[in-house]
Order: sequence, then structure tokens, then C-alpha cells
Amino acid sequence: MYIRRGTVLVGRMEKKRSQKKTLRDLKKIFHSYKPNMVVSKAHTKLFSKYVDPYINEHKGRGGTTVLITVNRSPYNTPVFFYANDNEENATASLSRAVVYFYRGTLRENPRRNLYDACRDDIREQIMVHKKKARGCSKCGENGKTETDHFPVPFCDLFNGAFADKDIKKIVIKRVDGVCWSIADNGLRDWWQRYHRNHATLRELCVSCHSEHSSTQRQLANRKKK
Repeated sequence: MYIRRGTVLVGRMEKKRSQKKTLRDLKKIFHSYKPNMVVSKAHTKLFSKYVDPYINEHKGRGGTTVLITVNRSPYNTPVFFYANDNEENATASLSRAVVYFYRGTLRENPRRNLYDACRDDIREQIMVHKKKARGCSKCGENGKTETDHFPVPFCDLFNGAFADKDIKKIVIKRVDGVCWSIADNGLRDWWQRYHRNHATLRELCVSCHSEHSSTQRQLANRKKK
């Protein structure tokens, strides 16, 4: 009995490692493409394997992906549009698609869904900041930059804003097939004002942002211990 439990546990750990590796590999390929590009046939076949089950079940687009075009998101980042033989398009979260491929199910997380919607609802503020910024605020690099909430992380702003609200009752909606948004106009306006009044933003180059994020994760893990 104990051996069987151990075997099951090892199997779950192996599946989780495979899931993480698959997501990491797909993201690496994803970031090699830029807006207005067309994904290669080999990569299209690869993405189809992992993304189609999720799209068919949760996005209402049947069939198999035969073409992936790369569009531009409101954040000026690439978005994959997966098209079948009937030229029906759908977008998909790689993370959710890979989880669904390995688990065969998705656990809804209202808090995470609202968190994503809140990020999308302040994208205009982010874009205004980007236009005013001049390179990386840490090293001065003038290449591609990413926006960082500092010294108060976005997650802390989010937690503070919604601490006294019943998140399960907040409805979110899909916008333009790409972004999420708080459905209630009054609540969305309130959140946007809250973020404008409390957030401090800075631009970091990809390298500095990656280093900062890694440090934040290490600090978070230490707190858990």
C-alpha cells in the first residue's frame, strides 16, 4: 500500500515537471515571434497539440489549428491567434492550455481572474508611463523595457484595494478577444483611480526586470519558510 502511494506521488511529480518543461519550452518559442509574423508549420503543429484541447473545450472553436498569426496586444506585446480550417480564430493563455492538457481540467480561481482583469484595466496608464520613460531606471539601457511597480508591488496594491470586497461576486468580461476587464463600470473606474493614486511605476530593461523578479521570488519563499 505504501509503495503504491509512493509510486503515485512520483508519477504526479514527474507529470508536474513535464508540465513545467513544456510551458517553458513553448514560452521560449512564443517570445521568438514578433507582431505581424506567421508561425512556422513545425511550431504551429507543436502548439496545436497542447493548445487545441483547451481552445476546443473552453473557447468554442472546434477543429485543429492550421495557422497561427501573431498580432499585437494593447501592451505592444505579441498575441497568438489560432485559426482552424474554417478560418475561425481563438486566443489562449499558454499557462491555462498546458495545465488543461496535462490535467484534463481547470480549477477556476476567481481571485486570479480578477487579478488579471485589474492588470488589463490599467494598461492605458502603463502605456502613458512608457511614453514618458527614458530607458531603464537602474542601468540606463535604452532598448526594450518592461514596466515595474516599485517599491510597492502590483500584488500588494491589488490586495489592499480588494481586501474588503467579496471577490467571488465581482464579474469580469472578455474584451476584444484578448484582454479581461471588470464588468461593472463603477467598480472598474474606482480601481483605475485607486491605481493611479497609489501606484509608483518605473521602467526596467528585460535583464534588470528579470533580476528584480528573481530577487522578489526568493524573498517571498523565505517569508513562507
